[in-house]
Amino acid sequence: MTKLRKLSVSGFRGARFALPLDFTNKSRSLAIFGENAAGKSTITDALEWFLTDRVGHLWREDCKQEALRHVLIAEGDDSTVAVEFSGDGLAGEKRLSSALKTSTDLANDNTRSVVEGLQDDRIILRHADIIAFLDQQKGAKRKAIADIIGYEEINKFRDTIQGTLNALKRESAYTGAKSHSVTLEGDMVRDVGQIVPDRQAFLTIAQNIAAPFKIGTEITDQATFAEAVKELNALGNSEEKIKKAQRLDQLVKACNALAAEITTFAPDSEAFVTSYNALAKERESVNQLRLSDFLGKGHAVIESEDYVDDACPFCLSAYKLGLLQGEVAKRIEDMNEIQERLENAKAQKDAVLQAILSIGMQAKVLIVAEN
Repeated sequence: MTKLRKLSVSGFRGARFALPLDFTNKSRSLAIFGENAAGKSTITDALEWFLTDRVGHLWREDCKQEALRHVLIAEGDDSTVAVEFSGDGLAGEKRLSSALKTSTDLANDNTRSVVEGLQDDRIILRHADIIAFLDQQKGAKRKAIADIIGYEEINKFRDTIQGTLNALKRESAYTGAKSHSVTLEGDMVRDVGQIVPDRQAFLTIAQNIAAPFKIGTEITDQATFAEAVKELNALGNSEEKIKKAQRLDQLVKACNALAAEITTFAPDSEAFVTSYNALAKERESVNQLRLSDFLGKGHAVIESEDYVDDACPFCLSAYKLGLLQGEVAKRIEDMNEIQERLENAKAQKDAVLQAILSIGMQAKVLIVAEN
């Protein structure tokens, strides 16, 4: 991407004296503000003139070269615009004499190529251009946008490709090859019973179909496919035998999957039973969980700064406050521990029930498949 690194203007438009601008890597963007007629447009005018040898809005008003020189510039001085682009030695300077003669000095051919390339770019967008665009009809707006993004060129390129494709389709060699391709696709679908995207996929599918029959030939190309067909024919031409072999292979896979899930289910169910039995032995403690809310509120009362009595807030009997606080806190801690164990046991139970449901469904599938 070509980037403007430096711009220097002197005696041009609103810049009577030298106006240097340095766009270093640290200054990636530049904002210019000021009152009307302060010279803000001088910078964009200078860049536009350097690249295109004209300033669009001035030329439309029939104000040309004479409008480029500053009104107070000395008769013998030139109006100058110097630029420097990113890259090695990409720089140039343009001058306009008092006789309105233009001279351009570019550092090298690479700079010339950069300038010529930028001449076709829409690098300056003025307020007046935006207003004019907004005032246009919808069709004119679409055309303007198409011109900016090069959409018309895309259409031309697309039409060229489409024309070439249409010409190709009319050739006998293409139509013959297309017909042969359709025939091959039909043959592959007939052989494996499903849509096949390409020849290699066909060979892979054929290999998977032949795998349950334990034949000695590995299907990798057309020749091995033909050899595999011969081996299968030698095993018997019964379509029913082939279907049974495939069905048995599917049953083996389903049984293996069911066995693996049962193996995983066993430790989960054992963990749940262990947790449940442990809680069952502490039934009284579990039943007391209903008091946890009551104890929590009482604990908040005796821990507050307002409560200083040596008495139980529950029954109002005499009791050392410090001892009471410790015992209540211990009871609450014990209940929290039991509550956590109870929640874990519930989660284990849900997991076990889900596993039982899944195993039952797989077993039902096997029963249906066997029948």
